Amino acid sequence: ERLGYSDITLQINKITIDEAKKIALADAKLEEKDVTFVKAELELENNSRLVHDVEFYSGNVEYEYEINASNGAIVSSSSEICVNYYDYA
Repeated sequence: ERLGYSDITLQINKITIDEAKKIALADAKLEEKDVTFVKAELELENNSRLVHDVEFYSGNVEYEYEINASNGAIVSSSSEICVNYYDYA
């Protein structure tokens, strides 16, 4: 039987998007009530692994995370202060 993309995703994707958000928030030492999520989606990174791409703001700081969808490890993270309204509006 041939597996489709969604079948493979179900087999590999053990971490939900909500779990990925919690992992990112814990790393940033923030609570969900204190942030605004602007992106949280499953992506295929470099045709090799599935990651949850999570982006959110807290005040004027933008946070970006890639969370491994199979084991919950943080693949990458960054944060930057936005200096004008249009950077985070």
